[in-house]
Amino acid sequence: MDKTAPATPAITTPAQTVNTDTIHIIGTAEANSTITITGGASTTTGTATGGNYDITVTLTQNVVNNLSVTAKDAASNVSSVTTVAITHDNTAPTVNNLGDDSADVVLSAGDTSLVFNEILSDSSKTVVQNALTTGADKTLTYSWTGAALTITATETTTFANDVVVSVTDLAGNTATSLLIVDSSLAATQTTPDSDGEATADTDSPEVVITDPEDEVTVTVDGDTEAKIDVSSFIYDDGDGDIPKITINSDNADVQIPATKVTGPTGWDGVIAAPTITTVTLPSGSTLGEAIEIGYAADKLTFDEAVRILLPNQAGKKVGYSRPGTDFTEITSICTADTQEAGDALVADGECKIDVGLDLVIWTKHFTKFASYTQTTNNSNSGGGGDGLSDGLAGKTPVCNDTKPGSAPILLSVVAGINSVTLNWSTASNPTSYYLVTYGTKSGSQQYGNPNVGPAGTTSYTINGLSGGTTYYFRVRAGNGCAPGDFSNELSSSPSGGFVAEPPAGFEPGVLGATTEETDQTSLVAQISATPSLTPTGQVLADKSENDTGNKNYLWLLLFIPLYFVVRGLFKKG
Repeated sequence: MDKTAPATPAITTPAQTVNTDTIHIIGTAEANSTITITGGASTTTGTATGGNYDITVTLTQNVVNNLSVTAKDAASNVSSVTTVAITHDNTAPTVNNLGDDSADVVLSAGDTSLVFNEILSDSSKTVVQNALTTGADKTLTYSWTGAALTITATETTTFANDVVVSVTDLAGNTATSLLIVDSSLAATQTTPDSDGEATADTDSPEVVITDPEDEVTVTVDGDTEAKIDVSSFIYDDGDGDIPKITINSDNADVQIPATKVTGPTGWDGVIAAPTITTVTLPSGSTLGEAIEIGYAADKLTFDEAVRILLPNQAGKKVGYSRPGTDFTEITSICTADTQEAGDALVADGECKIDVGLDLVIWTKHFTKFASYTQTTNNSNSGGGGDGLSDGLAGKTPVCNDTKPGSAPILLSVVAGINSVTLNWSTASNPTSYYLVTYGTKSGSQQYGNPNVGPAGTTSYTINGLSGGTTYYFRVRAGNGCAPGDFSNELSSSPSGGFVAEPPAGFEPGVLGATTEETDQTSLVAQISATPSLTPTGQVLADKSENDTGNKNYLWLLLFIPLYFVVRGLFKKG
């Protein structure tokens, strides 16, 4: 008869603290012996198959579970006991915070204790220290003993705002938006509600953000000069990580992603919401809208791009200025109106894109931004004017736009029934539109459509061509009033019946640039229908196949001012 007890089982699972309801107890014991584990929420058994066991034990919550393990062989001999202590803890960290919202929290010189109910992870201890450092107006030092933090101040230190953190204890329990310093707000300040919403109005124009987990939406009431206080996240050297902030105002809508912001050393961490301002524009410009946002004394930069929407400013030029910097036009066109496209900008970069009736700027810096249109410059010559009262006498149209960096490449022309589809690669920026021309002889472009699509357009179908005729096509890009270089030429012959009139949207002589002619009648007839000589430097019309009813009216609008320009030029002669 076997009366020998099995060897004491070995436990591989170490003593630990967990926040799960069960745990795997793993170890070794006599092969095929029955393993019994007590001390948890219930008694659990299993088998040491091949000498190894892995048994799931249900724990009693929020206590120390002293688990006892024994092995019993086939003869019912039982081993001695081995134990392991497993602490169950699913309680999130709490803290006896400093302050009670009745006044700003002020620490006297010396030590102050901040006591949590749980020992925090090392990374969470760092989070707490960093949050206190950015919230305090003086330098502090720290030391930890278990769950207690000792804060040492060498002089009187004030917390003007709340300090909020998200921390995790050793068991993995997390507390989000944990208030550790509870200061009071000034009468002119407000904070986001539980949904992250805040309204800045004349009574409370400053929104204070202290919770790193918040996604805040600030609505600016009317012409309130609103401010966003993110000082709780900003270190003395002027940088820090801020949460996502959306600002909705009559002047502009702003979307700041969760990102790192950097200002000058000593920046107070206050971001001005968009306000109407003044700006010095290039000579001969008409202001659309000018806003100031950020920090008036210096620029703020962001690691990820910020989106600024100027309402009803599509089609206009836009630029920026800041102290010590001349007004700079933004000529780069965004590849898309997305965070991904904005983030692809270089450090301190920016780009623009029209979205419906609005103008959107993606930028990695805050400063003054202004939309504007380019107008004509006076160039008065000697002798009398022509006596016209329209104010155009003696003025020479001037284009200050930069032409596209390269010509598009015409890749293919695909014939259809009385139609041809053109496909091309884009020109280099800056570009704002594309123009298509064609002729019935190689090297001779006779008809053009001044605007077949905005920047990024790579295909266009021309309907209404005559069947059996060979056409020769070219494409060119333009930027505002500056046309770029023509593409290569490709030809195609559509099928279908005879068509006498040119396709809708195409007119003779519309080639995208003024042709060199000395005859006045010829000059007027061949001047570009692109915006290269319009007083505002803007596209007059985006002609398409459906707007033939407006064709004559648009040409009239184009050629009236150009007639007077030409009249003035020839009168001088």
